[in-house]
Amino acid sequence: IAGTGFVECNDIVLDDNNNIYCTGNLDGSADFNPSSSTYNLSGGWGEGIFTAKYSSSGSFNWATVFQGDYRVNSQVIDLDPDGNILLGGWFEEECSFGGIILDAGWWDRWGFVCKMTNSGSVIYAKPYTSADALYITGLKCDTLGHVNLAGYFEDGADLDPDTGFYNVTTPSNHHAMFFTQLDSTGILNYVNVIRTTQLAYNYCLLYTSPSPR
Repeated sequence: IAGTGFVECNDIVLDDNNNIYCTGNLDGSADFNPSSSTYNLSGGWGEGIFTAKYSSSGSFNWATVFQGDYRVNSQVIDLDPDGNILLGGWFEEECSFGGIILDAGWWDRWGFVCKMTNSGSVIYAKPYTSADALYITGLKCDTLGHVNLAGYFEDGADLDPDTGFYNVTTPSNHHAMFFTQLDSTGILNYVNVIRTTQLAYNYCLLYTSPSPR
């Protein structure tokens, strides 16, 4: 993937046919087609989140970009049992996911989870709100279609990304790690929070049962 600015691939996943799905960040524009043909996309005014699909041999299938007003980061990607694509990461200020606008306000940094069809159409995009900053750093789908997420936040957060509330807090300027699960439709199943008296960063996602794909 060649670009005129900054392009960073953060995560990849393969499906059962070894097709390749990747996600990351884009500042400027980039050509996502590795062949002699071109498929240029732009990150827009700020940075953009890209997702792309390639065949097992590396041939270009499709790519899409969600544009943000400022800094954005698509950190993790996975597939559910139906082949739908799940993304997790964070954004500052505002980001548009296929017309679904998530607005974190001025300087706040929120997490997000986004679900797309296998052809890249957005099914939902939901925010994880925070009083300061929240990061989604781990995401895996299990065999039942549950979306398992991990991350960390500072000060306070609402860990229900839908219309309900699951508010948690930490002491000022301290982090807390969390693990949470959504059902196959994006509704909250549960939340576990690990509070500390110091800084804490959660970059792992562990499994018990059911197993991931």
